[in-house]
Amino acid sequence: GRNGFSPTKARLHGASVKSRCVGTSPLFGIPAVILALLFAILTAAFSGPFLRRLGPFAGWSASVVPASLFVYFVAAARTLPVGGVLVETLPWVPRLGVSLAFRLDGLSLLLALIITGVGTLVTIYSGAYFAGMPALSARFLRLILLFMSVMLGAVLADDLIVMFAFWESTSLLSFLLIGFHSERPEARKAALQSLLVTAG
Repeated sequence: GRNGFSPTKARLHGASVKSRCVGTSPLFGIPAVILALLFAILTAAFSGPFLRRLGPFAGWSASVVPASLFVYFVAAARTLPVGGVLVETLPWVPRLGVSLAFRLDGLSLLLALIITGVGTLVTIYSGAYFAGMPALSARFLRLILLFMSVMLGAVLADDLIVMFAFWESTSLLSFLLIGFHSERPEARKAALQSLLVTAG
């Protein structure tokens, strides 16, 4: 747009503005929060082969993703005014009025910090727990990163359909994590029970 403005809308304190400086990233005009979610989801989805090659260092390498997001949200907390609300929106299905809308306020910021902070510790611990089992380690770490990513999407979503999609994704990933050792009957039973409770 003119004068360096981005066409992507961000709303701060309820006022609609067009700016690259408030809530948006200069990378292709994609809002910063949405860009952070894309980073988390895409990294998790395609990290398997890379993590498998790292062996005992897979956990530490995987922890870079949640740790980077934790730092981002800490920085966001420093710039968000007290009581401030930042809403970022990208059109998704315009004909149905559905947008990729995400909201950053005090509560969602706190939850995002908990998710990414705990996610960092869990990935480090998981890498040590599965040391010597690179295939299992890579598969588990990828599931953990995906679970963390969709949890972030669920707590930041500002659209009912988007929140529902992320929430159902957490149910599916919980099923896969609980039933990770699928060769064990008790793991399969617990995973099925979890799926029936959360998605039923």
